[in-house]
Amino acid sequence: MTACPIGRGDLTGYANKGCRCGACTTAIREYQRNYKKTVYLARRKRSALPEEITRAQAQVRTLVGLGWTTTVIADAAGISNAPVSRIGSGTATRPRHTTVVAIDRAYQKLTSRDPGAQKAPKHAGRGASWKPAPEHGTYAKYGAGCKCARCHAAAKEYWGDRARRNRQTAA
Repeated sequence: MTACPIGRGDLTGYANKGCRCGACTTAIREYQRNYKKTVYLARRKRSALPEEITRAQAQVRTLVGLGWTTTVIADAAGISNAPVSRIGSGTATRPRHTTVVAIDRAYQKLTSRDPGAQKAPKHAGRGASWKPAPEHGTYAKYGAGCKCARCHAAAKEYWGDRARRNRQTAA
C-alpha cells in the first residue's frame, strides 16, 4: 500500500486527481526528468563542433574553387544559400549540425560531377539537366556576366562581326 491519500502514488494521482503527496510528486519529477533526457534533448537543434565547421568551410571553399557557385552548392545540399555563404566566408559562428552534414553530402555529390557544369534552368525543358558553362574569352561568357578583359574583347569582336555582316547583307 502506498502513502498516497487517494491510493495511487503515480502520474495520474498528481496530474488528474490533484494529489500532492510525496509519492505522486516523486513520480511526476521522475517522469519529467526522463522526458527531458529522452525527448526534449533529442529534439533540440545541435550546433556543429569546431572541427566539423572547419571541414565544411574547407569543402565550400574547394567547391567554389572548382567553379561551383554557392547557389548550386546550396541546391545540391537542399538548404538555402545564406548558410552556405556564411560558412564559406567564415562568418558562421554556430551553424547547425544538420547544415554541416548537408554540405558534406553536397560536396560528395558535386565532386563526382564535372566542375565546369551548371544546372539548367527549370524552363529548359524535359530532358535538360546539366549543361557545360560557357568558356572564358567568349561572347557567351560575357553575356553570362563575366566582365574580364578577354570576355569583353570577345564581345566587342562579336558585335563588330555582326555589324559587318549586317552591312554586307544590306548592300
